[in-house]
Amino acid sequence: MSWKLRFPVFLLSAALSLSGCGKTADRPMNILIILVDTLRADHVGSYGYARSTTPHLDRLSEESSVFDHAYSHSPWTMPSVASLLTSLTPRDHGITDWQQPLDERFLTLAEWLSTKGYSTAAFVSHIIFRRKFHFDQGFRHYDQSVLRIGQSESISTSKEVTDLAVRWLREREDAPFFLWVHYFDPHSVYLSHEGFAFGDHPIDRYDSEIAFTDNQIGRLLDAVREEGILDDTIILFVADHGEEFLDHGGLEHSRTLFEELIRVPLMIRVPGVSPDRIREIVGMQDLAPTLLDLAGIEIPAEFRGESIPLVDGRFQPGEDRTIFAETLRFADKRGIRTGRWKLIEDRENGAVSLYDLEMDPGESRDAAADNPDVFRKMKGVLDGYYEVPRASIGEVELSEELKNDLKSLGYLR
Repeated sequence: MSWKLRFPVFLLSAALSLSGCGKTADRPMNILIILVDTLRADHVGSYGYARSTTPHLDRLSEESSVFDHAYSHSPWTMPSVASLLTSLTPRDHGITDWQQPLDERFLTLAEWLSTKGYSTAAFVSHIIFRRKFHFDQGFRHYDQSVLRIGQSESISTSKEVTDLAVRWLREREDAPFFLWVHYFDPHSVYLSHEGFAFGDHPIDRYDSEIAFTDNQIGRLLDAVREEGILDDTIILFVADHGEEFLDHGGLEHSRTLFEELIRVPLMIRVPGVSPDRIREIVGMQDLAPTLLDLAGIEIPAEFRGESIPLVDGRFQPGEDRTIFAETLRFADKRGIRTGRWKLIEDRENGAVSLYDLEMDPGESRDAAADNPDVFRKMKGVLDGYYEVPRASIGEVELSEELKNDLKSLGYLR
């Protein structure tokens, strides 16, 4: 989208800043991104989950715009988070495997905010966010110290990440800030936590990890309130992807593009904006430009996502938004989501399936034969999208230690 097309939305953000959204006096809003790894949307209370896994996030949802149909562009972490930080899809940032870092030629949200006077900090807990993978671009303070605690399959790190982030909030410099806090614990191997136990089935332990992480997110949100900056801070909560528990015959993530993997929870709390439920489709690449608009900051031309307009106090995404997703980890699949439809192409066996998510939310029946016009149109759009060449990026050599860490998480065979 060109700057000319974005300009009216930027004017809207500027107007909102006068009424308490966008800026406080002449000071831009703070931005806090809370990202939980491997969190299915349907295991969050505000998305209808029966278990009390997320009481703190549920309270946040009561003050937020909650997006029912937010999508990751990939069912695994590296390309998904790259899309969040660069507003590019995997086709355009090029990441398809662990050896590919986030290329430094791509502008990140942290880099852009740094040029606007923001203090930038990140606290991360996944081995693929080590500095060699370049996700630290633009962060003045980038903390990966929890990775020294031990192997992630046998420990939890949510408390330690929260301790670090809260300390930074309390000691931060006097400037608007962009803070990214990443929680890893719901990722396999799942641990059961005292005080948050549901049983010993893998789903029970997964839910225990979610509940433990939610408790720590509650501590982080309490710190924001205690610092007196809640009304000066835009809070965005999201997951990078979901998890599969035999929903379509598989476990964990990366290999498919079904809803349990690419539909993610998304909440945006904007001071002065009433809570709402948003039904329209949005994608991960839309989040960085949306945050900039909300803060009253120009969106760089390098960002290709669509800012979600805030009109009359309500987020109003376009009804015709089309989201592309892919995975090349242990698979070769491409997908497209628009309206009530999703199409998934398996390039390894040539199968292409169409799903009507209104009639078949579990994606159990191929609707292509009954909807040939929809099938042809979506397949044509998907093919046309990939006529644009994939970004060419370099690779890094993985140390034996890192290879062993990746193998322990099931990332390498």
